[in-house]
Amino acid sequence: PDSVTVKFKCKVTATRGDEEQRLVNIAEITSYKDSTGTNMNDKDRDSQPSNFPDGSKNNNYNGNGSDGNYVKGQQDDDDFEPIIIPERVREFDLSLRKSITKLNGTDYSSRLPQVDSSKLNKNGETTAKYNHSKTALTSDTNQEIEYTLTIYNEGEVAGYAGEIKDYLPAGIEYVSNLTTGFTITPNMDSATGKTTLTITNNEKKVLQPFSSGTPDSVTVKFKCKVTATRGDEAQRLVNIAEITSYKDSEGRNMNDKDRDSDPINFPDGSKNNNYNGNGSDGNYVKGQEDDDDFDTIVIPERVREFDLSL
Repeated sequence: PDSVTVKFKCKVTATRGDEEQRLVNIAEITSYKDSTGTNMNDKDRDSQPSNFPDGSKNNNYNGNGSDGNYVKGQQDDDDFEPIIIPERVREFDLSLRKSITKLNGTDYSSRLPQVDSSKLNKNGETTAKYNHSKTALTSDTNQEIEYTLTIYNEGEVAGYAGEIKDYLPAGIEYVSNLTTGFTITPNMDSATGKTTLTITNNEKKVLQPFSSGTPDSVTVKFKCKVTATRGDEAQRLVNIAEITSYKDSEGRNMNDKDRDSDPINFPDGSKNNNYNGNGSDGNYVKGQEDDDDFDTIVIPERVREFDLSL
């Protein structure tokens, strides 16, 4: 049949939402003329120009179409073409906080984070505020320390930390695991005296996506002992932990999917000066990224002895 074409350009203004969107564009002939310009609106043998086409009248407009076959419009003077706007990509995000919760038998559970998530996932905020003391605690040789790691799910995807590494400085020795569901394997470097703890999540407890309130979390506790002895100067011993393996609820690797952390970005004082200072009493002290954190003890200088003789 003889034909003519009309082309025009449009722009998609729809944005991705929580669900996929199907946008159907429909066109129809609304005025018919013969070669002399006479109105033929009531003369087309199988179409009515005032019969507006939509999905309630033609289910073809609601489906996914067909690849190459003839898909009828409501009448032969109308047709459609759809586009799909996918649902938005849901973000994966785990965070970690570290606290000394017991020292030499004294309870320090007050150092656990007070979580303020009021701005999380709003206006670009990807991390809650974890307000807890980072003031260094004074310790001494042979005293025992209980460390608590808390892993939070700040994201929109269920998941868990498959592995955590905890870096003990020389002068702190690993003693025992206080948590079921996790295996802790120590590896001491004899040259430096530093110990790396590899904490494996055997239970694979899935943390649910954040919606409101306090993010879903799990804790790991373990015990260490101070082996450092007093010297001529005070010693500041900083213990750092980080998430090194991320998993979604199906156990798939999400190491490159966390929105604001890189598990291979080793945290230390050269990259984050918070690890070098004296901490803060109660405010949120950031780690290098939100998947690493630290806590600190101080070994005082030795008591200098006074002695005169004659």
